[in-house]
Amino acid sequence: MSTRPPHTIAPSDLPQTITRYLRAHRDRDTATAVTAFTGDATVTDDGTRTREPLPSNSG
Repeated sequence: MSTRPPHTIAPSDLPQTITRYLRAHRDRDTATAVTAFTGDATVTDDGTRTREPLPSNSG
């Protein structure tokens, strides 16, 4: 867990990709939410970086 204080960002300052994902997540629109990710994405959350390939969609 990070010991740094939280950093607040105004929603209007977030990149479009993030706001599109958050809106889709709120609306439970999975098809739109997954478009925010790429197969080689790296996610940083609370100072922890995660890089895992997305499963391929074979169907």
